[in-house]
Amino acid sequence: MTPDLLFLDASGSGIAGDMCVAALLDAGAPEAAITDALSALPLERHGRTVRTVFRSGIASKQFVVEPLEDAPQRTWRDIRQLLQALPPAVRARSVAMFARLAEAEAAVHGCAVDDVHFHEVGALDSIVDIVAVAACLE
Repeated sequence: MTPDLLFLDASGSGIAGDMCVAALLDAGAPEAAITDALSALPLERHGRTVRTVFRSGIASKQFVVEPLEDAPQRTWRDIRQLLQALPPAVRARSVAMFARLAEAEAAVHGCAVDDVHFHEVGALDSIVDIVAVAACLE
């Protein structure tokens, strides 16, 4: 039975993208959904690992992205263009997530949304995390 509702409480200390992906995989999202979505993107070479780890006697998934080459810095315009290769539902979720980040960055830096330069968020691991979350949710 597939759940119709997902509660994600990250109010204490937030949640990183890789942690969210791992939690969704633990909840039953198929790893193949991530592979399928990411294979559509023209990304730098990278490795992805999903493994089971134990913390305080509790087993959980861990999702790790390992860039194998330097990734270029990207603007919101660059990332939006990159995401066009995704299947429609995954693309819509990914674009919505990045759009919120772009709006926040533009407000902080006082620039146009399209000109926002994503530093950490524009890095390969952040793109993979966000697209992977979108793919798992779909």
